[in-house]
Amino acid sequence: MNRKAKLALKIGGIAAGLVILMVVVAVIWIDELAVAAIESGGESVLGVTTSLEDAQIGIFSGRFALKGLVIGNPEGFKSPFLLRMGEGKTEVSLGSLLSDKIEIQTLELSDLHLNLERRGGTSNYKEVLKNLETEEESPEEEPGSAKELVIREIVIRNVSVTADLLPVGGSLSRVTLAVPELRFSNIGQKSSVTIGEVIGRILQEVLAAAFRAGKGVLPDEMLNDLGGTLEGLGDRGLDLGGRIGGRVGEAIGDAGEALGGIFGGQKRK
Repeated sequence: MNRKAKLALKIGGIAAGLVILMVVVAVIWIDELAVAAIESGGESVLGVTTSLEDAQIGIFSGRFALKGLVIGNPEGFKSPFLLRMGEGKTEVSLGSLLSDKIEIQTLELSDLHLNLERRGGTSNYKEVLKNLETEEESPEEEPGSAKELVIREIVIRNVSVTADLLPVGGSLSRVTLAVPELRFSNIGQKSSVTIGEVIGRILQEVLAAAFRAGKGVLPDEMLNDLGGTLEGLGDRGLDLGGRIGGRVGEAIGDAGEALGGIFGGQKRK
């Protein structure tokens, strides 16, 4: 074997060794990397602490599972979190994970709990959604700086909401309600989105679902504020029950009578 052949064989062996090393590192660290990406993406877009208890990626099976995603509250609010997710699962190929654009057919999320809290003339959801608006106005990131996602469908099951309203000079009102199953599709199809933007979209969809389910149940003051806040985000495909564009008051026009029976007294002004 001549010198050139030996050199080529040696280089080939080194390259093969590097590939094997990369695969081993990916197998060992990919779960931790996924957790870090989701947490940093959520915090970047929402402006509040975002934590994920666990992520498990089956490189060869293509299964991807999430557990314990928590979106924290802005400062000054008492509830332990804004949104908590129990579990999530999907399937994605290794090739997609390693590319700049990750394509997912269906992302299934379950056991979500949303805490709505309104105090001192503002609310936890309003403060977080302000950060979404700021994120949209900020300069675009350099190409390749974050993974982009395309998700064909997101399904969310078993959603519950707790709403706390503390009017100025008034007493605390607390309401709980369940939200029907949510389905929304084609996230990132027209323009790819980042992990953080997907988390922001999920939060908006759950808030819109809470608005729809809360008619006649949530305190009038909070329902008006939540609907107005969501309308202020502009046309993002959110379904507020067919009442968009300055007609939030019409959507809850009959809520006062129902609220009177739940909380006692007249509906809030």
